[in-house]
Amino acid sequence: MIKPIVYSISPFDATKDFTIKFTYSYSQIFGRHVIIRDNTTNEVVNEYNTDTTTEDRMKQEHTILADTLENGKIYNISLKVIDNKGNESPDSNTVVFSCCSTPIFQFSNLHNNDVIGSPNYKFELTYSQSEGIILDNYTIELYDYSRSNLLYTTDSMYDGALSATINGLTDNESYYIYAKGETINNIFIETDYIYFTVDYVSPEVFTLLNLENIPEEGSVKLDSHFVLVEGHSDDELFFEDGSINLTNEKTVVFNEGFELNNKYSIAGILSNIQSPTAFMCISNGINEIKLHWYVGDFGAGNENYIELNIETKISPTKSYKYITLSNRIPLLADNKKATFLMQKIDGCFNLQLGKVA
Repeated sequence: MIKPIVYSISPFDATKDFTIKFTYSYSQIFGRHVIIRDNTTNEVVNEYNTDTTTEDRMKQEHTILADTLENGKIYNISLKVIDNKGNESPDSNTVVFSCCSTPIFQFSNLHNNDVIGSPNYKFELTYSQSEGIILDNYTIELYDYSRSNLLYTTDSMYDGALSATINGLTDNESYYIYAKGETINNIFIETDYIYFTVDYVSPEVFTLLNLENIPEEGSVKLDSHFVLVEGHSDDELFFEDGSINLTNEKTVVFNEGFELNNKYSIAGILSNIQSPTAFMCISNGINEIKLHWYVGDFGAGNENYIELNIETKISPTKSYKYITLSNRIPLLADNKKATFLMQKIDGCFNLQLGKVA
């Protein structure tokens, strides 16, 4: 008889049943004799013999029952097979393996059937393992509502961020999010498939239309001097009462659909803004304009105002700055709104600040 060959064994959780595989090609197997030892002391911790009543005695595998071994320990295993005459084969090769607790790997900021109120969302994971086994890599995947189409994948990531921001989620659509990974000792881990729905309010766009009747053609000509300028962001954004919540250093970038030349106006509405805050930045690589929101006491108690700060590069190492202030308004209370208007006319800037009644 020849000796059987036991295949390599990945780390597994000793609190669960685990099946090892081996191969033997000399004759039909009628039984097996399995010995598991503590790899440090070589003491036998489990010995198993089949008999004629064992249902799986002819299979080329062996199941280590739950709680037979202990997590956090290293063992080795060898076995012999038995033929129909009761003869035992030589000992197999000895394979060393370890037992460890199943890692906890799950999404920390999303649960099944949750609703996301934004087209962009940062999916965050949590990982822990009782014996301190380190996560090696992970992948986050987005599927459609039927789980049949993979819409987005991060590929394998090796950082400790345990997160990924997915942009462009469609309003009133449902998705599944899923993550999988591997520890440094090749334990495969995965999350559940988490079902969620996207539901957010898109800001309305108002345009002023000029109507011109063309009677000889039996038609009406419509002109609009407004275009939709769309911004993009890597942050998770929420629309609240027609406004975008940009707290906690969130940003929106607008870089197409408009042109800033020698004459333009920019207006906006602000609320719940902290001082000091740089709430808007405009740059073309040479000139950089920043608007800062401040609180200051100019002799009549604390008031709000805006500082316009313009920096123009005249060489890679030199630049000059231009600073001007808006008018001042009484201190803005929580949830109250202020308006601002910045105008550039023939190279000169005008800055106005007001309160919404």
